Amino acid sequence: MIIKKSRGVSNVIGVILMIVLVIIVGAIITTFAIELAGSLDDPIQAGVDVEEDYNAIDGTYDVTVVWQTEGTVDEVMVREPDGSQTSAISDVGEEIEVTNLEEGDTIRIIGLVDGSEGVIQEYDIGS
Repeated sequence: MIIKKSRGVSNVIGVILMIVLVIIVGAIITTFAIELAGSLDDPIQAGVDVEEDYNAIDGTYDVTVVWQTEGTVDEVMVREPDGSQTSAISDVGEEIEVTNLEEGDTIRIIGLVDGSEGVIQEYDIGS
């Protein structure tokens, strides 16, 4: 019986090729993950103080929002329950007053960053 030996690619070469393939796939996945993480925006943050005063004569509330700390925002404004907005304030220490609100109304304190807006806080009146 004649046994013929045929040689293929060495085991060492096969292992090296597999390692190179794993490194290339890992680099592609890492690049994709870094690009995805880099596209996430910083959260909108600012310190605000909300004070409400009840007006017993007409049964409404007046709310004052004071911008306490800058955080990541350029300006702060308030969105009223009907969807209208106050003018924006642009300096820490300034305040916005919203009048004639009813118990159960919700105002949203909005932060503006480079033209984009996000909710800093939602505040329920009378709670």
